Amino acid sequence: MPITLRPLDADVFAPFGQVISRPIRVGDRASYETGLSNHRPQATIRLWTNHIQPTTLPLMATKLERHRHSSQTFLPLSVSRYVVIVAPSLASGAPDVDAIAGFIAEATQGITYSADVWHHPICALDEPAGFAVLMWKDDSLGDEEWATLL
Repeated sequence: MPITLRPLDADVFAPFGQVISRPIRVGDRASYETGLSNHRPQATIRLWTNHIQPTTLPLMATKLERHRHSSQTFLPLSVSRYVVIVAPSLASGAPDVDAIAGFIAEATQGITYSADVWHHPICALDEPAGFAVLMWKDDSLGDEEWATLL
């Protein structure tokens, strides 16, 4: 199923999480903690970096993941553009593939997926990319769930 990718916009993305944008003026500060959540008291906050190779479009999405109990934040460290794909859940808990939304994020935009939001792994465009990733984990199966699309 083709997905039209549109520019990442905070209002359109709001049902899935928060868009994190750099302050425009020097000395300004923007806070984004309202998008952060953890539903397990035993989970600890984890921060890591990753480096991914670029992909080309069209992209064949074959799986989605979700973190039922934690938000997950991606902050660009060295990025050109990247693809963000999200889907709401059906009543059964499975991803609603008919409602998948796709976005192209710019180098100045980070994202926080809300807890329990289905999403495709981040895909860099144009060049290799690096991100800082923040989420809560307790090293159980509840940290991550996968759904196959094909």
